[in-house]
Amino acid sequence: MKSQLESNCGKQDLMVSYLYDEASQAERAEFERHQTTCATCRNELQAFQSVRQELNTWEMPVVPHIEVVTPRTAMDALREFFLLMPGWFKITSGLATAAAAALIVFALSGTHIRFGQNGVDAKFGIREITELSSTSAPVDMPKPTVVNSLSREDAEKMIQAAVAQVQAQAQEQTRLQLAGLEAKLKATHQTELQNATMRLRKDHQKQLALQLAKLDNTQRQTLTEWLFDSATASNER
Repeated sequence: MKSQLESNCGKQDLMVSYLYDEASQAERAEFERHQTTCATCRNELQAFQSVRQELNTWEMPVVPHIEVVTPRTAMDALREFFLLMPGWFKITSGLATAAAAALIVFALSGTHIRFGQNGVDAKFGIREITELSSTSAPVDMPKPTVVNSLSREDAEKMIQAAVAQVQAQAQEQTRLQLAGLEAKLKATHQTELQNATMRLRKDHQKQLALQLAKLDNTQRQTLTEWLFDSATASNER
């Protein structure tokens, strides 16, 4: 095979550009004409293409994804709840705000709650019932009736249930938002990792080709022979 190799023809840089599709149309045509008469460039191109094919099969190991999750405390959940509330809802704080919101809901639905010395009276209905004194009320006018009467403990339970429902809805909304954000971050991370792997692989291939192009004639012939023989033996297997 050594008898078929010619001396260094000075086309190594052009061959690298041709190999990586960086040559112009004129340069590609020039090198294709040249390799028909230059056994050295023709054999080296075949060897480099074999090396490039081997490098393309190399895969960078995937970096494991490490995620540290700390359990949320009750204070974290409460802070998260208030962060999701609109600005007008943050004027007051704590249970008083949630209780006020529950009272607003009750008022809109026609439910009236009154705290007194004898407990808590709750009236359900759309029309407001006004209690009149026995002296001023007409004889034929019926007295206002109390649909239901609640103790202070029962009213607090209703308010706490309303607050718990709002908190559960806020937590579910936050969970969905975090799940969507995590999925988006994973997709972005995977895409960036694939792009970085492709860039690194191409840089390694190009650097290897440039280093091979800088070898002297004897070294290049020896390496070309070895690569060509290795590729031939691999194909025969």
